[in-house]
Amino acid sequence: MAVKEYKYTEEVLKYVRFKYDHIDIRKELNDHIDDMLEDAPEMDDDKKEEYIRERMGDPEELGLELDKEHKPLLGWAYRISRWILIFMIIINIPNAINFALTLGYTGIKLVVGYDVSEEPEYTIKTDLRGKIDDIYIFVEEVNKYEDGTVEVRYKTIHNPFGKSQGWTFGFAGCFYDEFGNKYYGGGSDTGGFIRYHISQFDDFNKNAQKLIIDYDYNGRKFYGEIPLEWEAVK
Repeated sequence: MAVKEYKYTEEVLKYVRFKYDHIDIRKELNDHIDDMLEDAPEMDDDKKEEYIRERMGDPEELGLELDKEHKPLLGWAYRISRWILIFMIIINIPNAINFALTLGYTGIKLVVGYDVSEEPEYTIKTDLRGKIDDIYIFVEEVNKYEDGTVEVRYKTIHNPFGKSQGWTFGFAGCFYDEFGNKYYGGGSDTGGFIRYHISQFDDFNKNAQKLIIDYDYNGRKFYGEIPLEWEAVK
């Protein structure tokens, strides 16, 4: 159905400077006029305009009052802030999706924990812990398997809103024994805000009595010594 237009409304809008509000003002005025004319007698368009003026008042006076309520400065401030908000939402959609996926993945890993396929023959529990930037580090245990492989299991907790989410952390190449031998080994990392790391060495010195972690990179340091007093896993 075609929308009825009134000359009176268009005259009022001439005095409202903020053009972006004209659509809402036009609709509100026309709706009010339609309601008013429902109870009016039948008349032609010219008579209707006279009838509207008699009851609505001078269009200039009404327009100037509406202009005070719809100031351009406030109108532009509102629109610009809304555009900025929409823009920020759009550019952060990928981050929000990534955050949600990572949060879900972290929840799964909290239940699953370390990704292991067999139990060790010997184990050493440790409470060695520290912090680098916004990463909390917990070295939880050192294990030894029947074939002589030595394994370190440690957990890192990353601040989900911190800078550590943008870089990968690990102790690879930072393992030693008391004789100065350096061990790289293979390993795994579960990813997520809470990450479970496993580092394994199949060439670890069987006579070593200590496993040393010595991380020093760009002023970020972590150091710890773990005595290798093996206990059989029950």
